[in-house]
Amino acid sequence: MNRRTLLAGVAGGLAITAGCVEDPDPGRNGADGNASGNGVDVADAPIAGELVDWDLRLDIDAAEFEDSPQVEFDHDTVSVTGRITYGSSTCKTVEATTVDYDADAARLDVVCEDVETEDDSPDDEPRICTDDIASTAYELTADFDDGIPETVRAVEDTLDERREATFDRDGVTDRSSEDTDDADHGIDPLPEGIADVTLDLDRGNFDDAEEPPTVDIRPYDVTIEGAIGVGSSSCKTTEVTELEFDQQEDELDVTVADVEVDLDGEYECTADESVDAYVLRVEFEESAPSSVSVTEDGKHGTRSVGVAEDSASEGDVDEDDEDESGS
Repeated sequence: MNRRTLLAGVAGGLAITAGCVEDPDPGRNGADGNASGNGVDVADAPIAGELVDWDLRLDIDAAEFEDSPQVEFDHDTVSVTGRITYGSSTCKTVEATTVDYDADAARLDVVCEDVETEDDSPDDEPRICTDDIASTAYELTADFDDGIPETVRAVEDTLDERREATFDRDGVTDRSSEDTDDADHGIDPLPEGIADVTLDLDRGNFDDAEEPPTVDIRPYDVTIEGAIGVGSSSCKTTEVTELEFDQQEDELDVTVADVEVDLDGEYECTADESVDAYVLRVEFEESAPSSVSVTEDGKHGTRSVGVAEDSASEGDVDEDDEDESGS
C-alpha cells in the first residue's frame, strides 16, 4: 500500500506544487492542443447543460505522455488521455472513479486511478497476486448535450504519484503533481518517546470501511491498518489527529480521522464519496507499549478498538483481548 500517502494541506491528496504552465503540446490538435482541429472553434461553443454519457478505454495505442493527463475539447465532446502505473497487473486495473459534471460551474471532474479487481479465486484458496508493476495508456471520452464544459479538472492517482491538471478551452491553466513516497502524518512535534511516524494511504472500498482497524504490536513499533470514509475526494483527506504516548502507563492512544483540506481561494468540492485505506506505523525510541487504543472518526461514524499484550516482543495480537465498539 504505497500508492498514495497522506497529503496534509491538499485536496484529498491533491497536489501542493501547483503552478501555471504553458500547454505542453501546443497545436497538437488545433488551437493550443485543445481544439478539435476539424474547423470547430471551441472557444465559441455553447456551454453544455448535462453530461450524456462517457466511456473509458484502456491499453490504447499511444506514445509516452510527458505531461499526463491531457484534455481535448470538441464541439460536444471532451477527451481525457494519459498513462497510469499500477501493480500488481493480476490483481489491479485502472478505472474512472469520478466522472462528474457540475452544470452550474460548467466544470467536468475526472479521476482515474488503480483499483482492486474482483477476486475470482475459489473460496477455499487464497488470492495470488503477482509482484509486478504495470502501465496503461487510457482515453476517457465524455459526451455532452450540444455543448462542452468551460473547465475540465483531470486527476490521475498512480502507484507513486498523484497528478492533477485543470484545463479551460484555451489550454492548460494549472498543472501539479505530488510524489507519494513520503508521508505527512499531521503530528508535529512528535510526543516524547516516539521516534517516527509514517502514514500511507491507498484508495479503499466501502467493504473495507466496514471492518475495524487491526493493531500489530512489535518490540519497537506499532502498525495499525484500517479504512475510513472521508467524503469528497477533492476536499477531504485522512490524518492522525491525536497521538498520545504515556510511557509510565505503557499506553498509546491514536485517533485517525477525515479532515477538511486547507485550500487556497475558492474551490468547489466534488460530490463523490471516497474511502481511504491506511497503514499507520509508529516507531519508538526505546520499546513499544503493551497497550494500544485506536479511534477512527470518519464520515460514517466513530469506532474504537483497544489491544493489550502481556509481551510486546511477541508481536502477535490476541483477538480475545480486543475491545471493539462503534457507531
